[in-house]
Amino acid sequence: MSNSTRDRSVQPPTGESEPARKRGPLGRLGRLLYWVLPVAILALILARIDLGVLIETVRDSRPVLYLLGICLFPTTLLIGSIRWRLLIRQYLGRTEGLGYLLRHYCIGLSVSIFLPGQIGMDIYRIAIAGRRFRRYVPNIAVVLEEKMLSAVVCVGLVLGLTPWIDVDGNSSVLASILDVAYALAIGLGSTVAILFLVTRLAAARRLAGLVSRRLKRAIVSILQRVGVDTARVGPLPPIDEIFGPLSRPRELLPVALLSMASFVALGLANQLFLAALNYDLPFAVSLFVVSVTFFAVSIPISFAGLGVREGAFILVLGLFDVPAESALVVSFFSLSGMLLNYAIGGAAILANRRDAVALASKTQ
Repeated sequence: MSNSTRDRSVQPPTGESEPARKRGPLGRLGRLLYWVLPVAILALILARIDLGVLIETVRDSRPVLYLLGICLFPTTLLIGSIRWRLLIRQYLGRTEGLGYLLRHYCIGLSVSIFLPGQIGMDIYRIAIAGRRFRRYVPNIAVVLEEKMLSAVVCVGLVLGLTPWIDVDGNSSVLASILDVAYALAIGLGSTVAILFLVTRLAAARRLAGLVSRRLKRAIVSILQRVGVDTARVGPLPPIDEIFGPLSRPRELLPVALLSMASFVALGLANQLFLAALNYDLPFAVSLFVVSVTFFAVSIPISFAGLGVREGAFILVLGLFDVPAESALVVSFFSLSGMLLNYAIGGAAILANRRDAVALASKTQ
C-alpha cells in the first residue's frame, strides 16, 4: 500500500453528525468562558505586577541562556513520538516509522492549541492511528495509558522532590499542592489497581463488560464528532485485552522513563530560564515547578493553558522567593518554547496539505 493511500486525511463530519455538535445554553456559556477566562486571568495578573520591573527584568536577562532553554522544547516532541511508537507496538503488536509518528505528533500538538487540556491532540492521534491500523479502540487505550503514566510520573516527582527543596514562601501553598498530589496519587493508584484486577480476575472482567457498552457509545460519539466512519469501530474488545499491557509492569517501565525524560527536558529548560534571570536555584526546584504547572495547564479551562500557566508559575516560584515579575517572565519564556513546538506542528501541516484539510475539519 502506498504512502499516499495510507495517509489519506480523515473525512470531515457528515450532516448526520451535525446535531451532536449543537450546543445548549450551558455549552455556549462554557465555550464563552473558555475564551474569556484566560484574558481575565492575564488582566488580573498584569494589574498586580509592576510593569516597569517586568520590563527591566526582561532587559537584564541573558539571551544566550534563554535561547538554550528554548532549544530543549522540541526534544519533548521527539520523546513523545518515541513513547507513542512504543505504546503502539505494545497494544497493536505492530510498529510504525518514527518519522511518520513524529510528523503527526507535531500536527496533533498544533491541533491542541484550539481545544482544552490537549484533547484535540488526543483525538487527532486516535483518528490518525486508528485509520492507519484499522483499529480505533486499542489506540484509545494507547492515549489513556500515556496520559495515566504521565500523571503518575508527575505526581511522583512532586511528592518525591518535596523533601529536597527549601520553601522560602508561604508554606500553606505547598501544603495545598501536596494535598492535591496525595489525592491524585490515591486516585491514580486505585485506577491502575482496578485495571490490573480487570486484566487478571474473571469476576472483574464480567463487571467491566457492563461498563464496556457505555464506553462503546462514548467512543462512537467522539469519533463521529471528528468525522470518522464509525462502521470501522466494530465490536469493543474485552477490557482485559484493551488494557493488557497494564498487567505487565516490565512494559510500563520504559513508557514511564520516557515520560520522566520529557519532564527532565522541561526542567532543564526552566533551569536555564531562571539562570537567564540570574537566579541560582537547585535543579530539583525547576523539576518541581514544571511538574506542578503540568497539572495546572492540563486543567481544561483555557486555550493552550493561557493565563493558568502564568498564575501557576507566579504561585509556585513564589514559594522560592522569586518575585512575581520574574516568575511571569519565566512563564513567558516557557510559553515561547511551547509556541516553537506549535510552529513546528504548523510547518508539518503546511508540508502536507491533506493533513491541513483534516485539521480544518476538526476545528470548525
